[in-house]
Amino acid sequence: MIKKILNIISRAIIDNIPFFIILGILSLFGDKYEYIKSLRTILAKFIIPSIMGYSTGNFFAKKYGGIASVVVLATTFHSYNLTSFLEPIIIGIICGFIVKKYLEVVDNYKIEGTEMIFNNLGISIISIFISFSVHIILPYYTIIQNFIKKEISTFLFNNHFLPLFAIFIEPLKVFFLNNLINHSVFSVLGLMELNDKGKSIFLLLETNPGPGLGILIFFYLKARGNKNHQNSKELLSNIFIQFFGGIHEVYFPYVLKSLKYLIALVIGSMSSILFFQHFNVGLFGIASPGSFILITVLAPWQDKILVVLGILLSTIVTIFVATIINEVERVRSNLENIDTTTTKNEKIEIKNLDFTNEKIKICVSCDAGMGSSAMGATLLKKKLLKEGVQNFKVIYSSVDNIPSDSDIIVVHEKLIDRIKNFNEKNNIFTISDFMDTNFYDNLAKEIKNNSKVLQKEKGKILEIENIKLGLKRASKDVALKMSSDILFEKGYVDENYISFMLEREKIHSTYLSHGIAIPHCTVEGKKSIKNNGIVVLQFPYGIDYGDGNTVYIIIAIACLGDSHIEVIKKIAEIFDNEKIAEQLSTTTDINEFYNSLSSLEEKNVKWKMY
Repeated sequence: MIKKILNIISRAIIDNIPFFIILGILSLFGDKYEYIKSLRTILAKFIIPSIMGYSTGNFFAKKYGGIASVVVLATTFHSYNLTSFLEPIIIGIICGFIVKKYLEVVDNYKIEGTEMIFNNLGISIISIFISFSVHIILPYYTIIQNFIKKEISTFLFNNHFLPLFAIFIEPLKVFFLNNLINHSVFSVLGLMELNDKGKSIFLLLETNPGPGLGILIFFYLKARGNKNHQNSKELLSNIFIQFFGGIHEVYFPYVLKSLKYLIALVIGSMSSILFFQHFNVGLFGIASPGSFILITVLAPWQDKILVVLGILLSTIVTIFVATIINEVERVRSNLENIDTTTTKNEKIEIKNLDFTNEKIKICVSCDAGMGSSAMGATLLKKKLLKEGVQNFKVIYSSVDNIPSDSDIIVVHEKLIDRIKNFNEKNNIFTISDFMDTNFYDNLAKEIKNNSKVLQKEKGKILEIENIKLGLKRASKDVALKMSSDILFEKGYVDENYISFMLEREKIHSTYLSHGIAIPHCTVEGKKSIKNNGIVVLQFPYGIDYGDGNTVYIIIAIACLGDSHIEVIKKIAEIFDNEKIAEQLSTTTDINEFYNSLSSLEEKNVKWKMY
């Protein structure tokens, strides 16, 4: 239960991070400009709390939970001055939970035809009731809040216990709980402190890139010493990603392979916390991701140099301690033994894959759905394009928000237990390092091979996404170029296919009848065709196709062998009816258009395959 609440708090902050960055940037201007000061006040006191409350309420009950939260927050704005962004999240949790339970009761005992009235009226009454209740308990909450704020926070600071937080921060980070502890604990504490001091050291505790940078530099130097050039290049890339990109996850796999180096991370983090605490350093916004650039931007002018020195200190200390550990333990193996690849001897096999008209949907998922999964998704896209796979869509998300229609899911091995509601039809693969190039190479090859098998089995020629409706009037050559570009982008033809289409028009117009044209290539152009495909362009206002003909629909085809003759014949049969041609020339329903041409997929149309 506690972990679930912490996840909700973390999710609410992560989803609204741009607002906190905006707030931090506006703070750079101080109080010199009245307009900026007013904007900052409105954002901090009303807009951001309302959005956070709405987001949190929506986690429990879509739309209605958010609405109830905003209504209740309006009550608090009137009679109470919010002192942290944790309060709207708590209100969102309470409102969302109550609304969710109410909707479940209504759903079980609903009378047909009364759903709208029970939903809208019921939510309105519940929102008002919770508002009155919150108004009554606010004075008691204020007493508790002041105690936490004054006694506990003062105790932690005055007794210098903050550096001890490093004992928990670094191990939890390495086990991929970095977003949870940052956004559900330190961001909350930091935002509370902002109201009093205008900056907070809590916003620097987890986000400091220094310890991670130090451990990566240590491994890089070790790899160079062992003349392991492949790993040194990979580490150099990870150093850049971690320090400037703020993606801390890249160093976790190295430490997980040799946990003794956690000691170096903890001591390095402690050194920077002591430094920041001694010089009263802090940030005035949430630095997410924990990038050196973003951290320095969100530091007050007077703290910028101190922030840089603190990060540098933790980096040097981490390298120093890691080197001592390395010498004491006499770690004689080179970095090949710290290889994070999990797939060299592991065969990737895709099963139960079934695609219809949609693209292959691949979801790369990490804890927060931002840094490491985004990098993994980008890397996988490059690998798929390199393999010549066109019909795919790669997305990234948090492990708790993986789309249920994902065909393939890539998730970190430490997070596999958090995947819910996925059956055997989903292809789920685990990875220990989101930058593991061998894994993505193997996965891309398997997708390519699997796609080829499916393509041959299904013989899919006409894709609904290749039908473009409602295009603006254009010249004939421009329209032909548009169709050729799509054929090329989809992998049906080479880029020079347009030249053979234009050459074909010079020999004889490809105008059919009833405003339909079927452009294709010359015999010589057959060498530019890679696969069978059709592209359909609709120009409702018509284009001049020459010889006094106006074309409303262009059906560009790419056919292997002599199959274009039968295809043209089939298209002519479909559009022989003038009323059908006229209807499809102006329709805005893409499914109607697709269904009208679906007969082109019939078995009696002899498409030549590979």
